[in-house]
Amino acid sequence: MRWVYAIFLVSLISAKEICIREIQNPYDSSFLSIELLKALERAVVESGFKIECPGRDLSAKVEEFRLLPIGLSPNQRTNFYELRLTFRLKSQEFEKEIRLRKGFFQESGSLLDLPVKQALVDVIRLGTFDIIEFIRRVEDVNKTNK
Repeated sequence: MRWVYAIFLVSLISAKEICIREIQNPYDSSFLSIELLKALERAVVESGFKIECPGRDLSAKVEEFRLLPIGLSPNQRTNFYELRLTFRLKSQEFEKEIRLRKGFFQESGSLLDLPVKQALVDVIRLGTFDIIEFIRRVEDVNKTNK
């Protein structure tokens, strides 16, 4: 187990730096900004980079965050929703738009926004793979241009 830890530390020491500059979120949801920041940080580390400024800039802009009612209960109350999240990643001259959707069930209003927050965490977690792909593609293009 120690050798795995040692390899991980060596990979961090030799890793290149990425600086997460900002997350633009025009919606009134600080939870969305926090979860998106966590996903970006996780993706940077999983891609083999260090989070450090100055470094290659990475930013995100939330373009859509909507809850759409799509299902009714037998009492004619909305109980099934679809969460839509669209955000754009930017790293210098490269951009990528990521569109994510997730349906979720809300049994009653007594749960408040807990199902919404869990759906948001789940949908951003699904988008982590797209973020990792974007970071690696940007780095591959930069390596070939040098």
